[in-house]
Parts: sequence; C-alpha cells; structure tokens
Amino acid sequence: MVTRYKNPETLGLTVWQSSIIEGIAEGLTPDKSLTVRARRDYALDHVRTVMTSIETTDEVAYDRHGGILPSMLR
Repeated sequence: MVTRYKNPETLGLTVWQSSIIEGIAEGLTPDKSLTVRARRDYALDHVRTVMTSIETTDEVAYDRHGGILPSMLR
C-alpha cells in the first residue's frame, strides 16, 4: 500500500543519517510511486514506498524547470 506522506517527519526521517529516493532518475510522472531508503549508523535500512505530490503533467513540467515561475518565464 502506498501512503501519501506530507513531510519528512511523518516519514520518520528526523533521526536518519542519510536517505536515498529511488525512482526519480527514471523521470517523474503524476502520482508516481518512489522508494525512500533511510539508514542509521546502528540500524538496517528503513524502507517506505511513497507517492509523489505531483498530480498533473503540467506540474511535471513546472518541476523540470525549477518551479512554476521559471517555467512560466520560459
């Protein structure tokens, strides 16, 4: 099951040393599932499946150009 997390705290990332988000390199799409792997020094990976908050193809274009304002200026 994929859960929509609103911020890093709801993902439990406040105490993590590092995190990797898998799936972004292949490109973003509306409601794409991504895997977040977080690692502590003393624990195994903590893995969560999350969904992007990008809901439309227009939002994908905005993200690709660094936000809505730079996208509109182009």
